[in-house]
Amino acid sequence: MITDKKRYYQLLFRRLFNLFVSSLHVLLFFILIFLVSFNANSQDVKVSIYNGMGIKSIMITPTSGEYEIIADNNSLLRIIKNEIIQLYYKNGKVGIKSLSKSYGLYNKIDIKKLSRINSFRVKPVIPSLESRNYDGWLSISAKNNYLLIINIVEIESYIAGVVMAEGGPESPLEYYKSQALLCRTYAIGHKYRHKSEGFELCDGVHCQVYKGMNENIADIEIACEETKGLILVDKTGKIITAAYHSNCAGETVNSEDVWSSSASYLKSVKENYCKKSPHAKWETTIELDDWKNYLKKNGFAGIDSLIENDFEFMQRERHIYYTLNGDSMLLKKIRGDWNFKSTLFSIIPVGDELFIRGLGYGHGVGLCQEGAMEMAKQGFNYKQIIRHYYKDVNIVKY
Repeated sequence: MITDKKRYYQLLFRRLFNLFVSSLHVLLFFILIFLVSFNANSQDVKVSIYNGMGIKSIMITPTSGEYEIIADNNSLLRIIKNEIIQLYYKNGKVGIKSLSKSYGLYNKIDIKKLSRINSFRVKPVIPSLESRNYDGWLSISAKNNYLLIINIVEIESYIAGVVMAEGGPESPLEYYKSQALLCRTYAIGHKYRHKSEGFELCDGVHCQVYKGMNENIADIEIACEETKGLILVDKTGKIITAAYHSNCAGETVNSEDVWSSSASYLKSVKENYCKKSPHAKWETTIELDDWKNYLKKNGFAGIDSLIENDFEFMQRERHIYYTLNGDSMLLKKIRGDWNFKSTLFSIIPVGDELFIRGLGYGHGVGLCQEGAMEMAKQGFNYKQIIRHYYKDVNIVKY
């Protein structure tokens, strides 16, 4: 009897122990899932700021929080709100000084945040440029005789800053949501675009315009929060090329008409939402002789034998090529060479000048920002806006 009781308690203890271990495994599994999800939603992105502007010297001032200055992996000093430090390029290194003391030259300076809420102001001194406010932290090194300034920032803060730069402070909430979705998709899809240069994205039009943190625009914060972690994929599950532009003048462009590749979701869409927007029309003039010389340099024959009216070129719908006297050239090349706002333009000769009358602003592929703003004003939600401009796409968690 005693043996039976002993065996019973041994079996009971073993079952309870196994149940405990199983429960522990489940708990650890969910903790792991939480940590992975947390890390995925709070990942940082490395953005080169004032990229390509030849910065030789900057002033940095914390506007909130506390920062530690780390020089070549060694702690150098701490700075708090309203303290000023200057960093400068010298002899292939980065110099650092305060208002009262010089701290020497280093290969790399990291300015790391020590508080949860933090922000700082960056003011380029050489050359003198407008200051910007950022959050996150900075890593600064010398490259090609200038300062390479990298803002390491949480990706959703970066997205809010891009939406601010792209959409301005007074756009509709649903537009902000669509722009946040596109900016996040673009950032995730191009995160390693500048990997060989030591950062991930630049702050110019080559990647996405980023001029620092969102300056307290509540609707932008709401838009980023309500679309947090969401990106766009095509029908095969691949992240899309989240192209967008300012104004399409009533018709977007097939991707293959602008770039070398075709995308099933980037097809021409006709609309009437942007035709009365600020960037729907533009005008400029160029000298006829300058245009003739330009055409000659690009292989056009018989230019000198043409009279001024022969140079008339009309676009009532989008063309891909400019044609004259049997020769042709891509309109996107002309747009780039002459800094025209779009490829949708007509040329009207007026004496010794050519009057250029254009429609739209940007490459014309993907979402038309001013059209999307008008759609939002008319009551469309961000999902309807996205599906108007992109065909057969899905919104998913990345």
